Amino acid sequence: MSIEYEEIDSIYLRNEPIYEIIRKCNDDILIVEIFSKEYESNDFVLFYFSDSVKSEKIIQLTNEYAQQNAVVIGVCKKSISIIDKKFVELKNQFDLVFENLTETQFEDLVEACYGTKSGEIHGEPSDWILLKSKNDNLCYVISAEGDSINDVTELISEKIKQKLPKDNAKKTNLIWSLEKHDSDSLIMSDVATSVNKISEGIEARTKLEVELWYYFQNKDLVKKYKLVCVFSFI
Repeated sequence: MSIEYEEIDSIYLRNEPIYEIIRKCNDDILIVEIFSKEYESNDFVLFYFSDSVKSEKIIQLTNEYAQQNAVVIGVCKKSISIIDKKFVELKNQFDLVFENLTETQFEDLVEACYGTKSGEIHGEPSDWILLKSKNDNLCYVISAEGDSINDVTELISEKIKQKLPKDNAKKTNLIWSLEKHDSDSLIMSDVATSVNKISEGIEARTKLEVELWYYFQNKDLVKKYKLVCVFSFI
């Protein structure tokens, strides 16, 4: 595999050294490895590509990570469903698949993956497999920033409503990652209120099957809080 460049992100290493984020470019494919220093292995590997990339190339690269115990995520800049059949088959190469994501949304997803084991409230990479949909294996990501937990909760609640299915036959699995600019402790009652509001909004339209959340400090936030929600319909 020929690598054009490789660099280590320092943004997310200032507070929690458990992870390194390594970015690699191979032709028009961006590969982001979230490397665990603790176990000296990748916990997440994310592929970001466009519909102009040959599917054979992506398959070759994903196969190189097949022996690793990492969550492998495929992110296409456009919709895979409108691309040729070979690209549709790509969905089977990944644990999770995202479509139509901008660069900003992709970075939100990277942050959410990073937050899995990096903060005061954390989980395991294997948690993400719970998002895998039996139907189309598609996941979605939305985010919001604000100066209070209530601000980001209101914004996220409205964005989620736009994504929820019109019928209530489907179930929803949700991971949300809360980022805070400063190191002050969270007021857990505020977090509980936020969780409940978002959950109630989802359950008004669909059954919330799984809900997990993480929290970590990110000094590079423009505002005080950021909430990234990653979810799927199963």
